[in-house]
Amino acid sequence: MNVIPATHQHLPELVRLDLVRLNEQIQIQYPTTNPDKFKNRVNAVEVSQHFEKLLKSDSTKMLMALNNGFAIGYLYFEMSRVAAHTLKLGKHECCIRGVFIDPASRRQGAATALVEFVEDLADVDRCGQVSLDTWHLNRDVLAFFVKKGFDVSRQIYSKKPN
Repeated sequence: MNVIPATHQHLPELVRLDLVRLNEQIQIQYPTTNPDKFKNRVNAVEVSQHFEKLLKSDSTKMLMALNNGFAIGYLYFEMSRVAAHTLKLGKHECCIRGVFIDPASRRQGAATALVEFVEDLADVDRCGQVSLDTWHLNRDVLAFFVKKGFDVSRQIYSKKPN
């Protein structure tokens, strides 16, 4: 298992993996439970544009997990500094925004390798915390991160205005 920073040359592999993710999860489960937030169909051009934007971002970093040179997963995260204010101390934070492992390659250590790589980067960069942003419906991901020592530190509730 190898973890590398993703670059523009990896765009076709990122798109291939994300289309698997979308077909498995987003396009099936999420539009049914949250039709006001998720599209029913996303195409390869939209996925490619999304990853191009992430790869060009200064604040977002992308990693890929490789097995024998073949891309089997990715993770992207943001490093940010939050200024202190009246109620809170300032902090330097790393937030995992997305992670996906091809279903055929799960439970083989790829997600663990990606998360540990991020934790090592966060430690070197002196981040006080590594957090995760995911949907409550993503039960497998939530269970994985709890197993890795993450806990729920806050919840966000939402509703449509009257």
